[in-house]
Amino acid sequence: MDDIADRLEDALESDRTLDPFDLDADDRDNSIVLTGRVQTAEQKALTEQIARQIAAIFRSITKSSLSSS
Repeated sequence: MDDIADRLEDALESDRTLDPFDLDADDRDNSIVLTGRVQTAEQKALTEQIARQIAAIFRSITKSSLSSS
């Protein structure tokens, strides 16, 4: 599971739109959970899209774990 979290972090860092943000992917309770802050709702949606492409077991993001300013 950590391998998936690592791959997801690499994918987020390789995206030019998301690279400036400190986004973290962790394995929690057999799910991948993202934490961090982005500036717009579009960036949040892009983050979720990338996460779903890489981690089929991606847990839905709550406002407290990934938020836009």
